[in-house]
Amino acid sequence: MIFKTTAGIIYLFGDNENQKPVEFISVPKTSNCDGALYVTGDSMHPLLKSGDIALYKKIFNLQNNIIWGEMYLIYVNNYGNESFFTRYLKQSERESYVQFVALNPDHQTIEFPVSSIKALALVKGFIRVNSLF
Repeated sequence: MIFKTTAGIIYLFGDNENQKPVEFISVPKTSNCDGALYVTGDSMHPLLKSGDIALYKKIFNLQNNIIWGEMYLIYVNNYGNESFFTRYLKQSERESYVQFVALNPDHQTIEFPVSSIKALALVKGFIRVNSLF
């Protein structure tokens, strides 16, 4: 299922029963995906490009279920500042913090408290459409 949201990315990872898929897709060997969404931005370029479709699996109980070094879709609310990232997660040297690592060298690694992560989804795969005809 591909979702499109304007009310905020948090609803994609919540239990919002009012979500309506835009399209349905089936990709072999990507079991247990909760959905898919279009990627925007260039922080993970050249691996992911704006317009690619990321297939994701929601992560619950963040403290125990982060697989360090994997790519995630991350919704952060840090003191009222909301942000959405597609990044690799890496353990920080600061206790209770996590590093968000971009693949694109034009984007710096940033850190947030784990408590500011309000929604997290593992990127299980992605789809790139090269031509619209």
